[in-house]
Amino acid sequence: MAVELAKLSIWLVTLSKGRPFGFLDHCLGCGDSLLGITNIEDIFAIGRAASLFGSHIETAVCEASEARRAIETSVILDIQDVERQQKALTKIGSKMEPVELLADVLLLEILNDSGKKSSSKAQIAGFLSMAMFGAFQRDPEVLRNLYGRRAELWDTLQGQSVSTFKPFHYCLRFPEVFENGGFDAVVGNPPFMGRVLWKSSLGNVAGCVAQNILGVQPGRIDISVVFHRRSIALLKDGGFYGLLGVTNISESEAVKVGLEEITKQGEIYSAVKSMKWPGSANINVAIVHFHRGTWNGEKWLNGVQTDTIYPNLTNETFGEPKKIATRIDGTQGVNTVFISLLYINPNSDTAKNIKDQSETILMPIVNGQMITNTSLEKIDNLVINAGDKSLEDVRSESESAYQFLMSVREQRLSKMREGSDSYKVWMDRWWQHWNTRADFFDKYPQSDRLLYSILTKYPIPRRVSNILTTDKALIVPVVFEDLHALALSSAMQNWLATFTGAKMGADAVQIPIVLSSVRNFPCPKRSLPQAAKDWAQEFDSYLRDQGGITPAMNRFHNASDKAAEVERTRELQRLIDKAVIDAYGWTDLDLSYEFSEQNVGVRYGLKEVTRKELLRRLVKLNNAYWKEQNAVKGEEVQ
Repeated sequence: MAVELAKLSIWLVTLSKGRPFGFLDHCLGCGDSLLGITNIEDIFAIGRAASLFGSHIETAVCEASEARRAIETSVILDIQDVERQQKALTKIGSKMEPVELLADVLLLEILNDSGKKSSSKAQIAGFLSMAMFGAFQRDPEVLRNLYGRRAELWDTLQGQSVSTFKPFHYCLRFPEVFENGGFDAVVGNPPFMGRVLWKSSLGNVAGCVAQNILGVQPGRIDISVVFHRRSIALLKDGGFYGLLGVTNISESEAVKVGLEEITKQGEIYSAVKSMKWPGSANINVAIVHFHRGTWNGEKWLNGVQTDTIYPNLTNETFGEPKKIATRIDGTQGVNTVFISLLYINPNSDTAKNIKDQSETILMPIVNGQMITNTSLEKIDNLVINAGDKSLEDVRSESESAYQFLMSVREQRLSKMREGSDSYKVWMDRWWQHWNTRADFFDKYPQSDRLLYSILTKYPIPRRVSNILTTDKALIVPVVFEDLHALALSSAMQNWLATFTGAKMGADAVQIPIVLSSVRNFPCPKRSLPQAAKDWAQEFDSYLRDQGGITPAMNRFHNASDKAAEVERTRELQRLIDKAVIDAYGWTDLDLSYEFSEQNVGVRYGLKEVTRKELLRRLVKLNNAYWKEQNAVKGEEVQ
């Protein structure tokens, strides 16, 4: 349908009185734009491995290219000209059928081997070369084997009928284009879909396809990043692409496998880091215009001319943090699958009885929204937290907890049976959470902890005692007393706001907090004064008294709010920042504050020039720590 609508649109624009509609079938195609061979040499390798009959594939592709050029240059005066072009295209398709079939099997063999590395492309091509001659001769047995292998591989990868297999081998559909190195331009609006939805929406094969295109495991990225990488593979030298993307295409994991790799082959000459979608959809998008090769023209970023556009879609680069060992650790909270069956009303007799018998097995539990939008003074749900204890261990600790678990046993098991196959292994420990985090809590038994919502307007935590969270929040144990003040400092806030994860909401001001960024924050080697710890506690009291992080910090960043408690909290921010900066020894930094627009709304904080310099120094310190920790026999690892 999309192809037919495209043809209709072109016809309406190019309509000429007394002339038939132009022939467009050779210009348009339909298929899975991520699923296909883009490098013609991969296909030619099959023929070359066949030695004696090696020219078959290259000859077929060459003839197809010449025939398509003839169609392109022929003049259409009447309907007979259109019919002749249609016959010519049908003939091309017939000649290319064996090549397309071999390409299908080649692609699926590569995807099936993805991650296993058991066979090289050359080995797969060698295997297919044995079937090549028979395929071109239309040998029924050879064709049956190839079609059977294609169906078998697709079923293994996707678990579906081969009828759903719709590859698009660009270099075979448009051979004349790839003789010249690729397309002049690629434009598009790729689908937006977070990593967790790939399997349910696109099928099992999505991860393999992404890995094949990216060359590495995709990680937690949006599928639009993969389309950007695919586009660069389709361009000739000097070609252009213009694509939309999710706003986090310039952040964290996404930028490493996406724009960083892309800009090794050219330059971004125009970009918008984030803009509200002009239609009805409540979403923000990024826009990227790329030139393959050296670009000597003007560059525009967010509508302003600039000298440079980096992969993070700014004209500033701070470098990338490395994975280092620090005193900061953390974990995501427990998975919420079927967890509601383990909730207990804190005012119930059951809760009272369990508390009388055990101080640890029944815990308050909160999610990310509760961390940001409530005082955490009153928590509505308690949850049985058995950790990795056996059912008998739970019973020996609290008979009431055991009896409660037994009362919901059949409901829990029923939910697991109805769920995915992966839940079957969980049935043997149905009383535990899907992910217990038991090892983590055994390692950090202290009850004091900092809680971050993984999606927040303000990247600061709440300090609590003995509260569990769902997987929509991070738990950071307070393993040293300076940690709370560090977490509230502008240094760490700026760090977490810069090195973020994949966006999970349409609201551009929401910051996704990732655990790796928390862990990789380079702490100062000098301790903070005792007063800084007191200031941090007073700051947290303000967050509590205002009903949560979001309402408290909304007032904090509102220039017109001059209330005493707000002004005092701004003073606390300044005091904490000075203590932290002094601990780093960076006393030359200008610690002047202002209200300013920071792409996520108006914020009260350090001036932009100071924030940028602070971030540079933090990344440099992180990298220095990494070198120290990876020194081998006095020589630094490069």
